[in-house]
Amino acid sequence: MVAVQEQSKYTSLPERLNKPARQSRNAPLSRRQKLIIAGLVLSVFISGIFVVFLYAQMVSTGYQIYKLRMQTASLDMQVKDLSEELERLSSLDRIEMVATTKLGMVRPDMKTMVVVQTEPAEETKLENETSSPAEDIYLAGGADKKNNWVIQALVNLVANNRDTNLRRQAS
Repeated sequence: MVAVQEQSKYTSLPERLNKPARQSRNAPLSRRQKLIIAGLVLSVFISGIFVVFLYAQMVSTGYQIYKLRMQTASLDMQVKDLSEELERLSSLDRIEMVATTKLGMVRPDMKTMVVVQTEPAEETKLENETSSPAEDIYLAGGADKKNNWVIQALVNLVANNRDTNLRRQAS
């Protein structure tokens, strides 16, 4: 019998390739390596501070926007309240009540009211402007329009109210 001898490719462990020797961990770093590491650490630190600063600015701006929205809402409420107050105070019923109670004015009686037609006043009037009967009575009394602004305001109010009523009736 013939014994076949097995041949193996490897009879021993493979030889190590020529690799450069590894530096041990305890080996001192060169000055250039130390500068590179210090630069990287410093740049990461500065980047972190910059990110924190930007985040703080974002939070601060968000808070300012929130405060301004709250202030805008508050001012909108004040405008609404003031508009309602203006509507209430400028109503004709309230003006009539103040004129009769606080100013002591009396409502004219329709039977005793006299409308006096006069020539246009010496002041120049606009072409579209017409004088109301209340203004004619006021001017016929010889009073100067510019002396008493309260009476003038009431005359204008009565004239505007009369014109408004006439427009409503015409519609």
